[in-house]
Amino acid sequence: MRVLAALLGLAALCLTGCLREPERLTAAEAERIAWYCEDISHGLDRDPYELVREDASAGMRAIALWALGELDDKQSVKNPQLLAVRAGRWPLLHQGMRRSIVLIEGSGMLRLDPEASKEDRELFADLVAAENSSRLALTSLLVSQGGIAADSRRGEYLVYQLRQARRELALQAGARAWQEQATEADAEAPVRPRARRAM
Repeated sequence: MRVLAALLGLAALCLTGCLREPERLTAAEAERIAWYCEDISHGLDRDPYELVREDASAGMRAIALWALGELDDKQSVKNPQLLAVRAGRWPLLHQGMRRSIVLIEGSGMLRLDPEASKEDRELFADLVAAENSSRLALTSLLVSQGGIAADSRRGEYLVYQLRQARRELALQAGARAWQEQATEADAEAPVRPRARRAM
């Protein structure tokens, strides 16, 4: 019943939202969805229904529908494949981080420690490559579903929040940060876009 109610609620919100000019993902929503997706991808439990909000933008409504994923036995939620695959990959990545084989970059992407043994680097190479590919895919999907341009202020803010979530969660899990020269990823945080005034 909870799933059906949520879907009906989202459908109603979409119908009313379509009567207005399509709304882009807001700054607050970008932060919420970034941490939601990264928490799940790092093995933490989150409730997708927390994304179903009456004041959601059209972009957030689209992402909420995606986040509900497949319905298991029409009662429980099964995470979207992109998040489920990353969550399944996390235990091994966590081991690699704790052993300082897998490092976290300022960009929120992963890399292998060049000082790790050849055997260890070979063991985690495919895993790290697959995870980085999934992170890029998730970023593109959220930008697209959110109805924002990647090079817009809102797009940059979403990417910044994803990067922050990935770095913080990795460091909390015991990962070591890759020491690199200053890059764009280490630049000052983008200015939080202003919310549009309600009409």
